[in-house]
Amino acid sequence: MLALISTEFYKLFKQSKTYYALAALFIIEAVVLVSAYFQGTNIIDILLDNLKQTFYFEGTLLNGNLLVYLILNTLWFHLPLILMIIVSGTLTSEYKDRTLQAVMLQPISKWKFIASKYIVSIIFTIIVVFFVALSAFVLSYSIFGTGDLIVYLNALNFFEQADAFYRLKWAFVSGAFSMVFFSVASLTIAVFLRRPRKHG
Repeated sequence: MLALISTEFYKLFKQSKTYYALAALFIIEAVVLVSAYFQGTNIIDILLDNLKQTFYFEGTLLNGNLLVYLILNTLWFHLPLILMIIVSGTLTSEYKDRTLQAVMLQPISKWKFIASKYIVSIIFTIIVVFFVALSAFVLSYSIFGTGDLIVYLNALNFFEQADAFYRLKWAFVSGAFSMVFFSVASLTIAVFLRRPRKHG
């Protein structure tokens, strides 16, 4: 089983679409950071212009926690699609190259073969989410520093630095489970679509 899993990891990182997709993730992250660096302060001033007439804000609201929040919400739209393309590609590419038939002729248990793909897709998804979270926190805090988080969720909400970090951290953890669902679902669809059909 371990040999199958290591083989699946090799095939996953051998396909070029894996690197293109991962590069796209970090390009999106970079676009958010660069945009915030050059235009973020002006946008926040416009959004909070009325509030600043009533409240006094100490420090800058354009900080690392806000950027992590923005990256989180931006990537949660793109990440499922990117993961689905990568994960389902591990099976569809084998079917297209006709290597799947060769694998099935080997003395390998079919359920172990499919199970190894599921295991690799789950591990890969968790690793991707971990590195996205790590890069988001490290880059955002390094460039913009820390501070309180202000977000609009039906109403204006303020979270202190420690509380903001705690919430954002667990948002990535819960998001990882959602991403695993999308990866598993895409692989399952690929498995059923590529199953050999019996002709009667």
